[in-house]
Amino acid sequence: SYFLGKDVFRSGINKYLKRFEYSNAEQDDLWESLTKEANISSVLPKNLSVKDIMDTWTLQTGYPVVSIKREGGNITVSQKRFLYVQPKEEPKECWWIPLTYSTANNINFNETRSSHWLGCNSELIIDTGVGSDDWIILNNKAAGLYRVNYDPHTWSLIADTLHGPNFTMIHELNRLQLVLDAMSLAKVGQLDYTTAFRVLKYIQKETSYIPWQAATASLQDLVPFFWESDKFDIFRSLVRNLLSNIYQRFSDLEFVPNGIEEKRLKALVTKWACNYEVGNCTQDANLLFKAWMSNNTQIPKDLREVVYCEGIRQGKMKEWNYVWDQYLASNVASEKYTYLQALACTTRYTRFMRFLERTLNSSLVRKQDAVTIFSYVAQSSKIGFRYSQNFLSYEIQRLHDHFAPDTEVLGQYFIILACKSVYAYQIQELKNLFNNNKELFAKSQLSISQGLESAESNLQWMKLFYGNISDVMVV
Repeated sequence: SYFLGKDVFRSGINKYLKRFEYSNAEQDDLWESLTKEANISSVLPKNLSVKDIMDTWTLQTGYPVVSIKREGGNITVSQKRFLYVQPKEEPKECWWIPLTYSTANNINFNETRSSHWLGCNSELIIDTGVGSDDWIILNNKAAGLYRVNYDPHTWSLIADTLHGPNFTMIHELNRLQLVLDAMSLAKVGQLDYTTAFRVLKYIQKETSYIPWQAATASLQDLVPFFWESDKFDIFRSLVRNLLSNIYQRFSDLEFVPNGIEEKRLKALVTKWACNYEVGNCTQDANLLFKAWMSNNTQIPKDLREVVYCEGIRQGKMKEWNYVWDQYLASNVASEKYTYLQALACTTRYTRFMRFLERTLNSSLVRKQDAVTIFSYVAQSSKIGFRYSQNFLSYEIQRLHDHFAPDTEVLGQYFIILACKSVYAYQIQELKNLFNNNKELFAKSQLSISQGLESAESNLQWMKLFYGNISDVMVV
């Protein structure tokens, strides 16, 4: 509906449903109906059909990155497949890509119907009609499934605008997109981290939920690279500085904001503030936990994950057992997962191992929840990651027997660890684990391959970027 427009899409769907009301239809019948309606309204080039477009999106995997080269107001647009793990050969996939754009003197983010189409094996030149010092942003409202990489000058203009007083002239969905694109492109070496972090750091002024969601997701992606390094203090200082303004807005944990977006923003900010010890977050959350545990004082629903986690992190075995009992007593699925995630917040070896040990008992933990708990523990902290490694290594046979005959689930355990492995010795440990247990991993070959690819990509990141990243993280 984005690239055709809502009216054309709705009309095409209605005619398709009426035509096949009492008969069978195939995918191409839908594409044909939409193409006819698009031709009536002249929203597609005459030589292009909806089938031509959609086949490139539905019959192949992945998605593209659109690259921009600029001369004044003219931009040259090209595409290639975006990949986190770089292949040995140049990817051959290509897409029909609907292009929309806004500029500094034509702010048009609400227009998501495509003005141009980028095809395969070709470049497209667009005259945007702006001066060389005006920003240009592609993909209005981030409606298209593609990343955008600009030339250095345009990235600089965009960053200047984000850091300026009128940054909200850029639609919040595009602010989200700019953060995700910049950090994702930097991770694979297609954009320098100086530029990427300059874009990210505008978040200090942001007050909308979805750009914050993008920023914290991008930061979380970097955590494993710093867990066991001397740069973690620099990373922690960066996070604290980014959170300092927005946390003041939500520092009263008992205050319940109006509207779902505000509630989500408060929950997200509070979670990060407590994790990185901003203000009095940890103390206030722990007080709420104690009041809940002793007097059953109600905790705002959106803050329960944070409060339970902080109570477990600061508490002793008594607090851990209390939350575990709540998990056993609850019949609400979402509530049970909140308790499980909180239980992984402990920093004590005995509680980690007890938690993971219980995943082998189906009367306590459902089999489908065992991998979830393993993931919670592995992602909770560097200590949790280390204990997760030990658990998989020492209990691989018991895990295999527990899940038999559905032992392909062992591959999920492997991938969880592989995605967080960034050092050569960690990758070697994974390879040893696989080589010593090939029979147990017999149904997990694809997961093992994907996991090792991801780990090798992390190692490559460490070699390329780790040494020089400290300077760009300083606020």
